[in-house]
Amino acid sequence: MGVSMKYFGVLCLLCAAVWAEEECGECNRNECPALDTSKCLANYKRDHCNCCLVCMQHELQPCDLPNRPHQYGECGDYLTCSPVDDNVGQCTCVNQEVICGSDGLTYDNLCQLYQENGNRDEVVIVKSFGKCKTETSASKPVITSGPQDIVNGTGSDVAMLCEATGNPLPYILWLFTRADGTTINMPGADKDVSMNLRGGPEENQVTGWLQVMNIAKKHEGDYTCIAKNTEGDVNDTGRLKVVETIDIAEETGNEA
Repeated sequence: MGVSMKYFGVLCLLCAAVWAEEECGECNRNECPALDTSKCLANYKRDHCNCCLVCMQHELQPCDLPNRPHQYGECGDYLTCSPVDDNVGQCTCVNQEVICGSDGLTYDNLCQLYQENGNRDEVVIVKSFGKCKTETSASKPVITSGPQDIVNGTGSDVAMLCEATGNPLPYILWLFTRADGTTINMPGADKDVSMNLRGGPEENQVTGWLQVMNIAKKHEGDYTCIAKNTEGDVNDTGRLKVVETIDIAEETGNEA
């Protein structure tokens, strides 16, 4: 049984070789059709008769399996012919790792990147392995939510909020301008004033708070949020008006 199978295999190879020789015949390259090699998405080569130039098959195209009739052609660079049925295969990429191209686009594999080179004038090369990271251009800060005007009674706690976006990520400063025009960089030396800063909630966004505990008349004035990065700065102001708590109680009673 083993000898018979070996004999059958050798016979098939001989038949394929004879068939190929009869199919090719004499080659006259001057009679070959012109080929625009720039349109070959997976490179090009001489045909199976080593005569005319032909485009090689690119990813997902049908291909000729070894020792089978020549019908579709061979797979191109970085591709292999994977069997689909007994006589036909399909070109699949040998390397299935995701690629980031120099054009900033993500490709499923190396073969798709090289295939893209056949569709454009510029040459795309491998920038890195894995998905491309989103790159955004530098921008001046924008305050998306600034401090609001507040009226509150003495002894209360108040907080000013400031949200800003920008690239690079901005940082937030606070200035306090009293009614007499005196300006202080916050938090200053006041133990009742504190500041907090965190990133987000959106990308390239920062959120800052300024909190004043146990407010008194000395805290009355304008609170200016300044968002700043390497591209510039922007500001917005909220005013705090402090009234005596007894005045608020009287106003509430009168409304009742």
